[in-house]
Amino acid sequence: MTLQHPTDRLHSRKADAKAAYSKDARKRLIVSRSKLDGATTAVRQAITVGGLKSSKPLDLTVNAMEANFKDVETRLGDLQNSGEDDWEELRILLESAWENLAHSIRNLVARFADESHQGRDRDV
Repeated sequence: MTLQHPTDRLHSRKADAKAAYSKDARKRLIVSRSKLDGATTAVRQAITVGGLKSSKPLDLTVNAMEANFKDVETRLGDLQNSGEDDWEELRILLESAWENLAHSIRNLVARFADESHQGRDRDV
């Protein structure tokens, strides 16, 4: 029977924790991409059928959401490529990027609702 050195066990735990976090984050990224695609499609369809007018604020909101998604994607890649000693610091940056993405999604939903409401008010 071979005994592991305590630093080997610590290294193994860090590697396992990083791998588990990376796997969950990758799944979350895939789900987020799907939801973002759905939101973007809904906005485009609303514009196409005339229920919503394209506007600079709406376009900027969609672009911000996409930029925040790319930031999450980049930070996840950085984390996955990091060493076991660096990944926890990068996890904090990734979590901040997730918060920025969530904020931009809330902004898009609010902008979509405002623009839709304004369109209905013009029709009345």
